[in-house]
Amino acid sequence: MEKRYIRQDGSIVWVNLTCVPLWLDVSDRRLHIAMVEDITARKHNETALQQSESRFRELAETIEEVFWSADPDVGTTLYISPAYERVW
Repeated sequence: MEKRYIRQDGSIVWVNLTCVPLWLDVSDRRLHIAMVEDITARKHNETALQQSESRFRELAETIEEVFWSADPDVGTTLYISPAYERVW
C-alpha cells in the first residue's frame, strides 16, 4: 500500500509499504516481514505531471485557434484542439 508519513520537522514522505507473513506453521502467526520503499520523488513527479496536464487542458479547451500534435515518424495525429470543430 502507499502511505504518507509526516516527519517531526513537518515534511511529508511517501512510501510503498509491503508486508508479508512469515509463519512457520498455522499456530505461530507472530512474524511478518515488512519492506518500506521511499516513493516521495515519484509522488512529486506524478503531482507535477497532473498539474501540467491540467494547465494544458485548460489552455487547449479555451484557445480559439486550432492546433494539433502529431508524431511524424508514425504519421499519426496525437491531439487536435476542440477549436477544430468550431473552425471546420
